[in-house]
Amino acid sequence: MISRPLRVQQQEAQADLVEMPFEYSHWDFIKSTLTPLVNGTPSKKQVLLAIGAILSERKNDLSGATTTSLDQFSENSSSVLCLSHALDLFEEQYYPDDYNSEKSFIRTVIPFVANLVLDTEKYVPSKSLKYLKMGMMDTVEVSKVGAACLLANSFFCTWKRISNDALWEVFPSINYDEMFCEHPNYRPQLAKCLMLLNYFARIHESFALICQNPNLKIKFSRVCLSVNDIPDFANSSLPLTEIEVHSEGSISDSKDALQMDFANKYIGGASISFGCVQEEIEFSLCPEMNVARLICQVMQDNESILITGAEQFSSHKGYAFTLDYGGNYMDTNKDSNGNSLKETSAIDALVFNRITAHSQWQKSNIDREIIKAYAGFCHSSRQKISTGCGAFLGDKELKSLIQTVAAAQARKDLIYYTFKTQALDDHLANLVNSMRKKGVTVGQLYQALCSIISTASSSSNSLPETFKAVKGILRL
Repeated sequence: MISRPLRVQQQEAQADLVEMPFEYSHWDFIKSTLTPLVNGTPSKKQVLLAIGAILSERKNDLSGATTTSLDQFSENSSSVLCLSHALDLFEEQYYPDDYNSEKSFIRTVIPFVANLVLDTEKYVPSKSLKYLKMGMMDTVEVSKVGAACLLANSFFCTWKRISNDALWEVFPSINYDEMFCEHPNYRPQLAKCLMLLNYFARIHESFALICQNPNLKIKFSRVCLSVNDIPDFANSSLPLTEIEVHSEGSISDSKDALQMDFANKYIGGASISFGCVQEEIEFSLCPEMNVARLICQVMQDNESILITGAEQFSSHKGYAFTLDYGGNYMDTNKDSNGNSLKETSAIDALVFNRITAHSQWQKSNIDREIIKAYAGFCHSSRQKISTGCGAFLGDKELKSLIQTVAAAQARKDLIYYTFKTQALDDHLANLVNSMRKKGVTVGQLYQALCSIISTASSSSNSLPETFKAVKGILRL
């Protein structure tokens, strides 16, 4: 017999439309738990107890157990420890400083967030939000207010979807419970919690204006290449396009370019749990991106996800385990309707390690990575692509030339951030410019990349030197 949690997961994977929390069987419990926060002036303890109670009730609903009361939770529980500290810090320091307010963040903004949950049906009606499923080429638009309601539900952990469940193979998580809990690498989680609180503070501050502007939207597009959409790279006569190489700065610095997200195949990766590298940071600075976690199924090899209009609300300092909240950020790069002009394309790379490293030069893996990059590049109207290299241990020289092939086939120019990788700083621009000067085509570079493995010494344990090999094959 299939367990109820697994059955719920299978039902969501097969559904075409998102079931909203106000449609759940335990919605009355959620409503009765949050209503006192909306109508009163809640303390931090009441907020944390409400989240804990909803989490427990969700588990009970899935298991068929009886309801647990609020009285059985502790505000010092490890399940909300990080959020507890973030609320203290935002209440005492960031909210007074950044918003010039003498009011309490917890007593002013948190009731507003709770009310967004209760008002979700008003802004995201039943059967109005569809999934972007595997193999689908489609777009979903979510209003800015609707996105705030969906993320408010994530804050209070009302979604049925279970976090960190090995059986959940189709969607990423959507509730913030993993980010709120105690963890050995505590610093990045605290930073991301502060970014989330700042997002809600900003939405609260501008809510009346947001409601008056129906044109404020975030667009999520799933790109799926059919067999006929995939170019014949080997025989392409297209010329290579231009490349700018920067050792300093980050992908998000190029405001007018398509910005690449080196993603997990589950969109957002660990953005709402323990992750703290490029994708997770970007989704924390721009929380509206996390709506993609709700509606997008896992990416296949021929797919990408394009997010347009997700606003940046926070700044950051540091990276990975040194990540810190950098304060409030005002996104001024907007169109005439007030929508952020930020456009992000999520693509997931193959994961390699020391044992499998040599296999990335195999033609099948080169093909997979070029098709994935092309899926990420080809459907944007932006002429330039801001990119770099991800954290999945691929050869940086090979990755840069794979993207050079894909960008040229998509007729886009590259802005490449090396993050101070010396081999790329010293040689990437020179190599691409030499190939352009010689008239090397997409097909010739593609064939050169596929030939590297046959020219490498089979007896050597060292990895091929991609740039050196390409120069030799193309006689540069």
